[in-house]
Amino acid sequence: MNENSIKVVKVTTTDRIVKNMMMKVLPKETASISTRDDVRLDADIYRPDAEGEFPVILM
Repeated sequence: MNENSIKVVKVTTTDRIVKNMMMKVLPKETASISTRDDVRLDADIYRPDAEGEFPVILM
């Protein structure tokens, strides 16, 4: 796995099938927001280069 790929694990609860796949990732985006007390919060956003809905992981 390189820095431009992400491992996606899809779990379906009805039949408990786990499917692993590798996908290309779009270039990293950075989003910033300032809070009321002037603290800047930054987030790096990595999105798959594919159509569809994907889960979000916050760390």
